[in-house]
Amino acid sequence: MRHGPWLLLTIVGASACGEPLPPIRYETDKALIGTDFDDPVCEHQLAAIDEHIRFVEDMLDAPSDEKIEIYVYANGPGDCIGLGCYYHEEGIIKTTWPAIDHEVVHAVEARFTDEPRVFWSEGVAEALEMNGTHEGASSVLDNIDQQDRRALDYATAGHFVRWLMETQDPSLIRPLLEGSAVDSVYGSSMEQLAEDYETQHPYAYPPWFPCDYPPLSSPEPEYWTEEIAISCDHPEGTAGENFRYSVVRSVELPAGQYSLETFGGSGTRMVGCQMDIWQQQPMPMTHGDLPNQVENSQTAVGRLFLSGEPHQLMLTDGTYKVVVATEAPSEAVRVELRHLD
Repeated sequence: MRHGPWLLLTIVGASACGEPLPPIRYETDKALIGTDFDDPVCEHQLAAIDEHIRFVEDMLDAPSDEKIEIYVYANGPGDCIGLGCYYHEEGIIKTTWPAIDHEVVHAVEARFTDEPRVFWSEGVAEALEMNGTHEGASSVLDNIDQQDRRALDYATAGHFVRWLMETQDPSLIRPLLEGSAVDSVYGSSMEQLAEDYETQHPYAYPPWFPCDYPPLSSPEPEYWTEEIAISCDHPEGTAGENFRYSVVRSVELPAGQYSLETFGGSGTRMVGCQMDIWQQQPMPMTHGDLPNQVENSQTAVGRLFLSGEPHQLMLTDGTYKVVVATEAPSEAVRVELRHLD
């Protein structure tokens, strides 16, 4: 649910009453979810929302039986700047699907804060998204006192907070959200922490749960194939993300040339997974007709290799997610991946 380079604006103290809210269509253990579209949200996707809420609650020590109210819009809520926003006064989220993980963090934070501190609030939301973080274009001190979310370097804020959580006790983040002074929490001034960050931080941290998908079946060495009955009834079925329905698998591959073919459905995407900390920014590289997404997956989205024809790919070694897609609400789709050299 990565938001990409777009702005996610949290509206604090604003009213969400300017337009009727979509109807609540789903209730999970942790959320009430309304949508302005009739297409289904699969059980797997609903379970993923609950899992993320629990993760954020654990990280911020803010458990609650209260369900988070989430309204999802196909083309974005009209009164938000960006892909989503959290209304602190009403305690609701209005969002597109890719921004839910970010806005959920704000909803959990609101349980123990009244006036969010922009840098820390957005930094924590970025750091606790399901994707990793990477360094931004500006310094921490250029952003620490920023009050305009539209001018904030979200990448810098998120990466700095992730660095603090990785190098210090992660439970110390909550007192900062509650308004405690930096020196009283960390025993160092903000200037010293910022200097330490600038000299010590890696280029990128991986997602908290990198490539957490079932493995693609491999009936023999250097050959992977699986027929998947894709639908919302599938245990890992999803709907509405760049294509209508999909199921995701993972595969760890050595470097080399591969043949990829999909039988039925729309096709297959191959997207590299960042599994480890990157100390330096990887060089952008292209091998054959597939970008080197294992080494540059922070910005890579993965092209769709259409079904019905074989595709020759040159891949670097690493772990990939294999997204098998179809436009049909229910279809058996088979994917084949073979190492050629």
